[in-house]
Amino acid sequence: MLNKTILWLVVLLCITPLCAQQNFTSFKVNFNVDEFALDNEDILVLDNMAEKATAAGYYEITLSAHTDNDGSDGYNMILSNKRARSVWDYLKSKGVNEKVMDIDWYGERKPEIDNTTEDAKSLNRRVELTLKVYPIKTITDILRTSGGDYIQRFTINSTLDNNIKGKEGTKIFIPKNILITADGKLVAAEDVVIELQEFPKIKDAVFNQLSTSSNGKILESGGMFSVKAFYKGKELKIKSGSGINIQMPSDNIQNNMQVFLAKAGNEGVTEWQNTNRPFEAINKNRGPVPYLILDAKRLSAFKQSAGENEGEFNLHFDFPKKTAMPLKPKAPKLNAYPDAKSYFTWLQKIVKSKKKREAIYARTCQTIDDANQKINAGYNRNLNNYCAQLDKCRQDSIKFVKAFTEFHNWLDTQTAMVDGQIRQMEKLSLNRSIDYVIGQSNAKKITGFLWAKSLATNSHLENNERMRYEALLLMKRELNIARGSSIEEIKKAYANPSGFNIALRSDNNDLLSQGLMPGTNRFAMELIKSTPSVEAVFESANEELLNKKEKQGGLEKNEINSVYTASITDFGAVNCDRFTSSPQAQLVEVNVKCDKEVQISFFIPSMNSYVYANYNKESKKHEVSLPSGTSATMVVVGIEKGFPVFEKKPVTISKGMALTAKPEQTTLKQIRLQVSNI
Repeated sequence: MLNKTILWLVVLLCITPLCAQQNFTSFKVNFNVDEFALDNEDILVLDNMAEKATAAGYYEITLSAHTDNDGSDGYNMILSNKRARSVWDYLKSKGVNEKVMDIDWYGERKPEIDNTTEDAKSLNRRVELTLKVYPIKTITDILRTSGGDYIQRFTINSTLDNNIKGKEGTKIFIPKNILITADGKLVAAEDVVIELQEFPKIKDAVFNQLSTSSNGKILESGGMFSVKAFYKGKELKIKSGSGINIQMPSDNIQNNMQVFLAKAGNEGVTEWQNTNRPFEAINKNRGPVPYLILDAKRLSAFKQSAGENEGEFNLHFDFPKKTAMPLKPKAPKLNAYPDAKSYFTWLQKIVKSKKKREAIYARTCQTIDDANQKINAGYNRNLNNYCAQLDKCRQDSIKFVKAFTEFHNWLDTQTAMVDGQIRQMEKLSLNRSIDYVIGQSNAKKITGFLWAKSLATNSHLENNERMRYEALLLMKRELNIARGSSIEEIKKAYANPSGFNIALRSDNNDLLSQGLMPGTNRFAMELIKSTPSVEAVFESANEELLNKKEKQGGLEKNEINSVYTASITDFGAVNCDRFTSSPQAQLVEVNVKCDKEVQISFFIPSMNSYVYANYNKESKKHEVSLPSGTSATMVVVGIEKGFPVFEKKPVTISKGMALTAKPEQTTLKQIRLQVSNI
């Protein structure tokens, strides 16, 4: 039976983060009043940017569009959207990868300068762009750059005793006069630099390629951190017979934890070697952890009645069919009479009488007259048909103009329905957030301060509800864009045979490209701002929690719980772990196939373990042994043609499992978000 109680405590003293150094370049284009077309000067700026981007190995672009404060807020939002799209479309036409462009628009809400003068307004009519170039060459580059910089630096005097505390609560005691150079000389200096990195969460292990395995066996472990000492840029050692003391707070103390030292694994992954030396657990509890108690009755009073959906969407609007502008027929070229003097030859003039010649010539002219009459008749028919078509085209245009007004009425109706359903889902999400914090409060699990804005999240929506909510936001955006389109744009883009269609989309990649991350509950934010009594519920609870903490001496949670402690005699990677209690017979082989250059790993929540698969060159598959019957998350990170690819997939481990990884091209930003949500 698996032991479900696991700790993370790893001291990494020799791991140096490899973060690709990004290079940021800013660009800006400005627009004339009420315009979104690019002029020659704008094109020169964007050509320069596109040239730099397409020449880079990997890049990302952020794009934000703005207006001055002339016109309504809604109109300016639409205008800024058009400006953003103009730049977006032009960069795409120049070969810029649209998947790495992060686009947004703000209307008049983020002026560069106050709109007090015409010159100031001209500066606010802008699209700002930032080109971020990353020298991404390996999977390690992708992960370390996505995770960011973990290094915390402290300057100490090595001739004195020093205590260092990291932001995650890790404490390090460095006695005086124990630091030496590589050749054994004592360092007595006031500017010794200590570098500390802490990795308390699973996302930190992912970003830094830290496994929980030793010689093919899975470890149950508890947290990770790294510490190094430097003097004048050179790494220091600990004097023989001395050591530094390390304490790491933990809510979950276990027996039989041992010291493991780091060793290099495959593909840049850190693994561990057992030393059989124990880690000591020390109980520092000085009383129960204080917790926040919310007034459930007062808070429940703010729950909303979501109501029923009113009516069904009509997702299609038919415009009148457009009649193509007819071409006016050209006036025909009539046949001319022949020259009477040269019509007959000299011989005909001799053998034929004048009377006969006149009769022959008259018949020829009559034939020409008959032919010209037919030509004129055909021309007149074409002219009459042209006039009829022209009149129909004019009538259709009048109908289209009238339909344009009806179209806006239709847009208003659909927008009202979309807004109503968005508001209902936000009310539902608010109710769930209230239930959640009340449940956490009743379970005595809220040990830190909490504020009303914690209710303004849609994180408690179920997956299908979230997809629906995102689709509604996209629908509203499309309706707003259509409302801001001119009649000529409508004629060009939305006329029959297809008409105008609103699609209920829920593609995450499309949402990201649109800059839509609907995590904030706008209805809840409005309620919090307009109802001070909502915030008062949390203020009262926080005040009570503060009083409890003050009675305990102001101690924080990670200062009153138990800790692991060890004396480390050498700088080097140290891990406080134990081998999993899962029987060897329970482990099954898992094979993963992928046609891209990737690194594949599995997070097992029940064991709090993170295990990497090894790539078998012969079978061309990634192989790993995992406990059968456990739930896990497969994480796939790779690189394809200089661009990162990623996939996160829940799986249940079973015997003979064969998986196929299908990572898709993504951005560093999305990898950071996806890994943080494992």
